[in-house]
Amino acid sequence: MNSRHERQQRKILLLHKIRSQRAEIRRLGEELDRRMQSVDVIWGMLYQFRAPVMLCSGLLLMRGLRRKPGRLLLYIRRAAGVLGTVRFIRRQFTSGKRVR
Repeated sequence: MNSRHERQQRKILLLHKIRSQRAEIRRLGEELDRRMQSVDVIWGMLYQFRAPVMLCSGLLLMRGLRRKPGRLLLYIRRAAGVLGTVRFIRRQFTSGKRVR
């Protein structure tokens, strides 16, 4: 009988611990959302102007290639490095889940 009472007490303590952990996670999530609002605004602006940025970077690349055509390989390597870094960072933050 005593063992049953101890199990019941332990269950109550564990449920209380789970409730408090969930409340802490919710609070931390809200704090993260609040702190990331400025980053989200900046990211939204960058995303909105992605087409002009890509156009300008393409024009600058073509201008640079006209002057020094031997640098094409260097630009390709840099682009591959940046793409690899972006993919790595995306994998780290999404932890295997596809975000769309």
